[in-house]
Amino acid sequence: MTINDTNGISKLDLKRQNRMHILRLLRNNGPTSRIDIAREIGITKAAVTIISNEMISEGILYEKGEAQPRARQATRGRKKILLDVDDTYRLGLGLTVDGCMVTMGLCTLRGRPVERQTVRIRPDCSAEQLLSTIREMYAELSYKNDLKAGTVAGLGVCVSEPWHPLMGVTWDEYGQADYSALEKALGEFIQLPMVFGSVADGLAVAAIDYHPDGEQPPVNLVVMRADYNLECAIAVGRELYRGSLGRPALNRLTEGRLGVLEPAAVSRTIQRLYSEASPELLAQCDSSLQELTRLFHEETFYPEDPAVAAALSEIEEAYLWVLEGLMAFYAPDRIVLFGQDAVKRPLQNAISRFNKRYPQVKYPQLKDGPAVFDPIAPEDCCRAAAALATRAFFINRGGY
Repeated sequence: MTINDTNGISKLDLKRQNRMHILRLLRNNGPTSRIDIAREIGITKAAVTIISNEMISEGILYEKGEAQPRARQATRGRKKILLDVDDTYRLGLGLTVDGCMVTMGLCTLRGRPVERQTVRIRPDCSAEQLLSTIREMYAELSYKNDLKAGTVAGLGVCVSEPWHPLMGVTWDEYGQADYSALEKALGEFIQLPMVFGSVADGLAVAAIDYHPDGEQPPVNLVVMRADYNLECAIAVGRELYRGSLGRPALNRLTEGRLGVLEPAAVSRTIQRLYSEASPELLAQCDSSLQELTRLFHEETFYPEDPAVAAALSEIEEAYLWVLEGLMAFYAPDRIVLFGQDAVKRPLQNAISRFNKRYPQVKYPQLKDGPAVFDPIAPEDCCRAAAALATRAFFINRGGY
């Protein structure tokens, strides 16, 4: 094997590394010319031309057209030809087990959904029933889309913590999830490379890799779940940070205020409000605990009741402490809170107060500030898992 004397790695590894840098640059910046790629990643234009032409011949890249000249820029000479990723070169397959749903779907390399399936599951289902459901979903997707190594980058799997025991996920002495048993079980019928992570991990990668055209993805990002189970993912330099993640770190940062936001704690608060409800409040919710729960989670709840106002204020302050702690420790460019069952009124109030304290200037598209709430639909969570697969098996391998 020939070794490059300047940095001690093989020529093949050097080429793979340069391909990866090109893919990441195009992912972050959008269509870019060869000369601008050379300048950004620090190699010669001749090297970029050789590598990009090879990637074009493989179908990974394509020439999108000529770059438009900037205002007052001379147009003499040869115009720049922009390169971009052909997002249909491979598909990312995502599997998410979360809440009461199993979702499996295919996405292009830019995150555009191709096809997805969602199946509701019972909380008391067995491991065999759950794996049988996943097997059937995969068989149907495979039949319709000819899923194989040549068309799919890989399988990303996101499993929320309540489903870990049933799916054989354990935790090691360092606090990291061990998915080896689940990988073996899925490998019985899915012959694809697999990568695993939390739903928050996948959403963080999706926020970076699947960003809208024309927007710069955040460099440092925090994603926090605001419903079901509280979980957190941190990306530093657009890469997942595998340090102290999740509730233990958040509790230390926020003086234990997360306990107020736990789903069980919110349910106890709602039950207390119902048992002590005034006639006015009962009239608003038709004397139904289920209706009161629905109203409590919506923006247009009945805040005139003093007990309700106090409960909402406590939750709002807890959310604000969480945001302040995350900003103080990680200094992210963006904080995304997501979920379906978040208590939306206090969450949005806390985000508004937080954004007034930290005006955002680095990313102009974030007009209100660095914190945003994104109510992800359950069927869209498969995009998060697909993002993990695309990152691990396409971008990080230079498209090989």
